[in-house]
Amino acid sequence: MPALFANGKYGQVEPNRLSGITYGVIEAQAPAYQDKAAQTPIAELENGMFLCVLSDVSGTSPMGRIAVLPGVAEATSEPFMVFSERKQYDEREEYSDFVDRAKDKVDGLLYPRLISMKPDTDVFTTNTIYAPVTTTFTVGQKLYIGNDGYLTTTPGKNLQLQFEVSKVYTLPDGQPAVKLLVQHYVEP
Repeated sequence: MPALFANGKYGQVEPNRLSGITYGVIEAQAPAYQDKAAQTPIAELENGMFLCVLSDVSGTSPMGRIAVLPGVAEATSEPFMVFSERKQYDEREEYSDFVDRAKDKVDGLLYPRLISMKPDTDVFTTNTIYAPVTTTFTVGQKLYIGNDGYLTTTPGKNLQLQFEVSKVYTLPDGQPAVKLLVQHYVEP
């Protein structure tokens, strides 16, 4: 399901300043599931979504950990942002055409590149938001991680981070977006 704010396309991320990339706090070998029991693989992931990494209690992951949707994980689980490599070989495709699909993988599992977020340091631009494209965002407005991994205007189960709109933006392909400052979660 494409992010609503992405206007029929898929979510994009511009990594303005992500300390997880700079310092190598990246998780890239945890298969993505919809549940803690590792029974239902996630069908598709967009850049800018969030997942939480947990110990694999089912024993199916060779590395002993899995990535799950924030609504399934404990409220105190660290959220990681999906920022997978774009592998498109057609020059007519744009970043907004990229989505990672399990059906395109040999084993039917997604192994997203997950970037750790550092509050009060990290800044990124995205349109991976579960809000209608007609939504007007304002500087200072807060966004939260929803249970489905998309950013939303209301808090989900995961209460570790919130994101402050520092600039209302337009991506290079003309899609609306917001520049966000990562912050510790504060009760609204």
